Amino acid sequence: MPLFYAFSKGLSALQQTVRLLPFVLPFIVTVVIIAACLPRVKHYGLIYLAGGAITLGSATALATTLAPNVSESKVMGLTALVGVGLGLHFQHSNAISNRIHKDLRDRIEGAALLNMSLMGGISMALIIAGAVYENRGMSLLKSALGSFDYDEGDLREALAGVSRDTGGGDEAHSMIAYGANATCKAIALLFYIVASSGALCLACGVLAVFSRSRAKKSQ
Repeated sequence: MPLFYAFSKGLSALQQTVRLLPFVLPFIVTVVIIAACLPRVKHYGLIYLAGGAITLGSATALATTLAPNVSESKVMGLTALVGVGLGLHFQHSNAISNRIHKDLRDRIEGAALLNMSLMGGISMALIIAGAVYENRGMSLLKSALGSFDYDEGDLREALAGVSRDTGGGDEAHSMIAYGANATCKAIALLFYIVASSGALCLACGVLAVFSRSRAKKSQ
């Protein structure tokens, strides 16, 4: 998101940071609230069901609407929803595992599995996101700025958020507009990764709720 604000809105680093607060604060507050409520909640699947649905819906909305002319309030509102959705299922599985399993060995194995899955999942997501952003971003920038005198090194600098001075005039403004539009398309693709994580969490929540209701019927 900082690159989106830099490319489409021309904001400084401090202004970009301020606009990330609608994501960070709801995420932290949701994590704290869910962690406090977990000992009193028995239907854990509902938490993942809600988190997956909110993450899937808000991330898909961001992926389909992100553009240089979209309003900042809309983007910040959707990122706040993403923060709430992620906060609903972030690292809560360890507390749930400890509540379900009474044996110390089972708790240790559950914590080890959580850490391995969390670190591995974050690493894989970052690798995929970096590859998608660089490859697709380069392709879009080459198509958008093909008529301008830019080599591959200049395009990679622009994709990273740093580039040479474009000067002034109508041609420079057109070049910036084309580049911002191409970069926003590349950034929007990354939210499909977030949406896929929400879909996976939603599926797990559905299975958890279904399994619990089925267990009650069998009793």
